[in-house]
Amino acid sequence: MKKDSDIKLRIKEVASNLFFTKGYNSVTTDDLAYELGTSKRTIYEHFKSKEEILDEVVEDLKIKMDSEFQRVLSQNAPFSEIVKQVFMLMGQVSGYFKPALLEDIRRYAPAVYSKVIGIRKNSIHNKIKIMFEKGIQEGIFRNDINQDFLVYVFGVVFERIATIDALASMPITLTDAQAMVARMMFEGLYSKDFRAKMNL
Repeated sequence: MKKDSDIKLRIKEVASNLFFTKGYNSVTTDDLAYELGTSKRTIYEHFKSKEEILDEVVEDLKIKMDSEFQRVLSQNAPFSEIVKQVFMLMGQVSGYFKPALLEDIRRYAPAVYSKVIGIRKNSIHNKIKIMFEKGIQEGIFRNDINQDFLVYVFGVVFERIATIDALASMPITLTDAQAMVARMMFEGLYSKDFRAKMNL
């Protein structure tokens, strides 16, 4: 017989897959029970509501991403590789919460929505700040620009990209779009030839 912790984990795994692919409001506890091959009663023995399941799914995701960010930021690797991995992780976080799902959560689970926004704004912004601080200490980034402002600009741009529907009509993924923005911000728009010509 499976332990309660195993059953609870399985419920969260199935719910996570359904929420991130079909949306929050459209997934019912009947859908969950069907996918799990169990009864609604079993689900309610472990969770008070569908919103509580979503809340724990989001919390588990936060813990996982915090661990991944910590691993990336503490590794002994070229700084350019650390930057690349940080922005890939940011893209993953944004990729989980697509605009339609965010709106769904905002309307039907406002408390969880606040948690999601907190994760995206606070946790991710803190990781960007650590990255900038490390880059400045190593002489990679200039130190005459306010770090908090840099973090704010990156956060606003990434947040905006992740929550607009216009990207859906372009032949580019959210992760690729965010990587492109990071590259433009770090490397600028000028070509190498123009930089050399203008002695930039």
